[in-house]
This record gives sequence, C-alpha cells and structure tokens, in this order.
Amino acid sequence: MSAQKERSLSVKEVAQEINPVVRGWIEFYGAFFQPELLFLVHHHLDKPLYRWGIGKYKKQGSNFKNADNWMKRLKSESPNYFVHWSLLCA
Repeated sequence: MSAQKERSLSVKEVAQEINPVVRGWIEFYGAFFQPELLFLVHHHLDKPLYRWGIGKYKKQGSNFKNADNWMKRLKSESPNYFVHWSLLCA
C-alpha cells in the first residue's frame, strides 16, 4: 500500500485491507509465540496507524497529542476494527 493511497483511505478501509494479513500471521505464528506475537503485532501496527492518523488529519491542525487522543478514542469506540485490537482486549 503506497503512502499516498493510505492517506486517501478511511480507517475502515485500512482495517479491511490489513486484517486478513494480520489474521494469517496470528493463526500461523500464534501456535508457537502467542504472547510475544501479539505484543509485536500490536506494537508494529499501532505505530504506523498513529503516523497514518497524523498524516491523514494534518490539514486539520493535528499534532502528536491530537493523534494520540484520536487513537485512544478509536480503540475505545471501535475495538473490533483491527484484529490485533480485538485479540488484546479479549
């Protein structure tokens, strides 16, 4: 997924695009490394999502604090958008 294409997508569209891949990783590697895998998936996917949120809403005066608040609100309002969020909350 290119950076420009990412910016034009909604959160739901990004989730639809990456969820099958993440689900496959978790199903394949989860049998052997479940606690470590969930942490790594969570860490390595939330950081780019956070950056994506900053870039997507940059024209609206977003900064790091606004992006952090956006991410926290999104997680609390829609914990099932991303596969790794729903597994960590389960």
